[in-house]
Amino acid sequence: MKDLKNQKGIALIVAILLSFMALTLISALMWLVISGTKMSGMYKQYASAHDAAIGGAEVIIDALYWGQNPSLPDNSYNINDQTCFRTKRENPIQYWGNCLNSNPDLVINFGKINSSSDYYTVNVTITSTTIAPPCAASSSPAKYYYSVSIDATNSTRLDKSGLDFVYALGQ
Repeated sequence: MKDLKNQKGIALIVAILLSFMALTLISALMWLVISGTKMSGMYKQYASAHDAAIGGAEVIIDALYWGQNPSLPDNSYNINDQTCFRTKRENPIQYWGNCLNSNPDLVINFGKINSSSDYYTVNVTITSTTIAPPCAASSSPAKYYYSVSIDATNSTRLDKSGLDFVYALGQ
């Protein structure tokens, strides 16, 4: 083997390689921190939309239980078709007739008071109603089974959440 007489260049190459490895490690750590922050922010937005969807579920469950319109301030919700909403609450799906559309039955706005941009629009749709006949042996009343679909969105932040559930109600 030949003995290298001038080894000054090797020290420079080793220093450059170590600097490159340190820079790569720092870049990877920065990427992890930034992506973790983004994920945390997205989760918080989703959690807010999910909370709005849960609020919509509580409103429709209350309306179905009491058999009336939601107990909310008048300007915070809109029933697209009052007749269809009542038909869907009281009759099985085969008697819905023209109420089988895909429009939401109830549109609720949750958010800050007097804010036109920071609110969630919650669309509630009763997708089916099934009525189980009463049981004569146990004298239990008829049971209503409602399938409900809920979509909560915020147009300014582009976050959304959806819930689908079945609610059983013994009248």
